[in-house]
Amino acid sequence: VLQPVFALGMALLFHRLIQKGNDNNSWTFAKTWSVALLALCIHLFLDCMTTFGTQIFLHFSDFRVALPAMYIIDLTLTLPLLAVLVLLLRRAGKPGGDGLRVRLARGALLWLACYPLAALALNHAAATSLETRYAFPGNERGITRVELSPEPFAPLNWKVVGIAPDSYHMGRFLLTKPGGDIRFSRYDRVNPALWSALRADVPAFSMFADFATSPYQKDI
Repeated sequence: VLQPVFALGMALLFHRLIQKGNDNNSWTFAKTWSVALLALCIHLFLDCMTTFGTQIFLHFSDFRVALPAMYIIDLTLTLPLLAVLVLLLRRAGKPGGDGLRVRLARGALLWLACYPLAALALNHAAATSLETRYAFPGNERGITRVELSPEPFAPLNWKVVGIAPDSYHMGRFLLTKPGGDIRFSRYDRVNPALWSALRADVPAFSMFADFATSPYQKDI
């Protein structure tokens, strides 16, 4: 909500530095602010596309937006961007390189938008298929819904969470073996009264609970 204000602060900090490399003074303060705002919006968008998400409406609401499309450090997203960055740096200052650099930058922005959305669509398709296989009426585990969370090396590797009224059933789904049988491990869902009490009594736990997914309890 406050991103335009934060972008203004970034523009005030960096505009003079950017102008030093702009010989014809064509780079305006409005452009600096626009780029800063775009960078902040991309950052929020990518945060929202992870399992844990982010609370984008603070300080007006603690609602967490989380669309489980990417792992926290997603190599499939990051490595192509690093390759583009290397190419941009190598072409800097070379004759006729500006047009290529612009095309590379636009391609990187397109990748930033398209990859998370494609991964989210893959998540939905895989979860729908797994629900057909494991959440059918009368299944022995009592699973009523299936969710997927990206793991390291996603989108090839996903954590599967089969949700039952009193338990979670967790396993692994590999995109390389879409028809493979899921080996589930059962975990008791956390007691709702205990969870609420801990949130009310322990401030640090409340912060953890805001981002916890599929919390379960285990006797020691």
